Amino acid sequence: MASKVEICNQALLKLGQPAIMSLDDDSPRARQCFQEFEAALGATLRSYPWPFAIVRKELGRITEVPPFGFLYYYALPEDVARIVNIYAGDFAYNIEGRYVATNSEYVAMRYVSKNVPVEHLDEQTVEVVSLALAARLAIIITENAQLKDMLYMEHERALAQARGTWAVEDYPQEVIEGTWLAAHDAGSGGDFARTIWNPWGPDGTGVKR
Repeated sequence: MASKVEICNQALLKLGQPAIMSLDDDSPRARQCFQEFEAALGATLRSYPWPFAIVRKELGRITEVPPFGFLYYYALPEDVARIVNIYAGDFAYNIEGRYVATNSEYVAMRYVSKNVPVEHLDEQTVEVVSLALAARLAIIITENAQLKDMLYMEHERALAQARGTWAVEDYPQEVIEGTWLAAHDAGSGGDFARTIWNPWGPDGTGVKR
């Protein structure tokens, strides 16, 4: 497990710079790390559905309703970095701005949270974040464009490797059960489990077909 300061020092080391003791240090390096850290972490979290950052949440319906097409709006969580799955039963839905529009009376989701503690990152992802941060700081601190390009390419390789590590894990297809799902067939006896679908829909529109 690594702290923000440790990740920043890994980035500074890649730039040939001295370490810092705290992000509150009265030094240009600390201030620049503080300014760029969240952007580097956020870009990393958005780049893949990292299992260590996935959370579940039931969405709250708001009083405002869509002007046409759907009956309800549900508010997306404020900390969404990347949507993994949306559950709306057999109902179609669209993601519109910060809302999910649907006719379903229940909506839940799994998503990558941008508020994941950095201590939850594994070693490979820490390396990805430190490289992303180093690439962002390269021009600011060293004014070396060639170094920035080199760090960016190294970051892309590390990101691909980290994604590959998680991808080889054969996670079981998730199922969701509940009375709000219709019976699959006459012999199901009521509730049944239905596999989840791509939240963006097969055609990328966000509508389940």
